Amino acid sequence: MKTDIELQLESYIQFLTNLSESSMDHLERLYDKSIDFRDPINSAVGLRQLEAVYLDLFKQLKQISIQVTGQVAGVSGSFIHWDMSYSFRRKKRNIEGITMIRLNNVGKIIYQRDYWDASHSVYGEFPLLGTVIRFIHKLVCVKPVKSSGTQ
Repeated sequence: MKTDIELQLESYIQFLTNLSESSMDHLERLYDKSIDFRDPINSAVGLRQLEAVYLDLFKQLKQISIQVTGQVAGVSGSFIHWDMSYSFRRKKRNIEGITMIRLNNVGKIIYQRDYWDASHSVYGEFPLLGTVIRFIHKLVCVKPVKSSGTQ
């Protein structure tokens, strides 16, 4: 038998995997009216601000598809691992991320944090900034150790 938390997590996952503009009709069913949402780019407090974030997502990105690849339900928070594919400026792209949600005492999402790397997938799209980000990445990443031929 599934717990209330597991059932709510399944509802949220269904929302994610079917995400579209028509999904906005279901926000009040899933989210508390005082939802606290943050991701690497946006923050929203309350349903109206959250809806604005989602609607802007649909304006910016096309052909959004989210596949959930893992999940963990917990009393203090639940986690969803996902892969999102989308089209931006007529080019297919992918982002891998993690969402953490917390529920209130009536089973609605009161807290959501989305974690994903915006440096390449978003900021890297800007010509000058993208060049700087790639340079910094090359500068700070660990260089492969060259093999000396002996073990």
